[in-house]
Amino acid sequence: CEVANDYRLFRLDRILEVETIDKSNRIPEGDGESLLEEKKWNLDEGGDLITLKISHEDSWMLSTYPIEEYSKNENGDIEVKLVVAGIAWLKRLLLRLSPATEIIDAPEHIPTDLAKQAATAISNRYKENL
Repeated sequence: CEVANDYRLFRLDRILEVETIDKSNRIPEGDGESLLEEKKWNLDEGGDLITLKISHEDSWMLSTYPIEEYSKNENGDIEVKLVVAGIAWLKRLLLRLSPATEIIDAPEHIPTDLAKQAATAISNRYKENL
């Protein structure tokens, strides 16, 4: 990545434009090894590991967010483990997912009904302005 002046992996479905240039790059030996390894995405060592149960309709999440691991149940639901760096980010994620989403496992400071709390807060904010 020329902007970051570092090696990066980019998702193809997020690339908006491609331009061919007359410059070739070669990853020096040793520097690109971590790009080739199968590694978990633990982006924030200080984050909280949570487990969500999401429906099949929310499977887009698997290719959109950094997931630690996931497994599909026999009924089609997907259990997803991911690292969460902040409650505000998790609230926004839960509001994007279907209402069937459940927090299965989380640290004590993350309530299992966080999605409901966030939706209620938004609803109440609009009611106050009527």
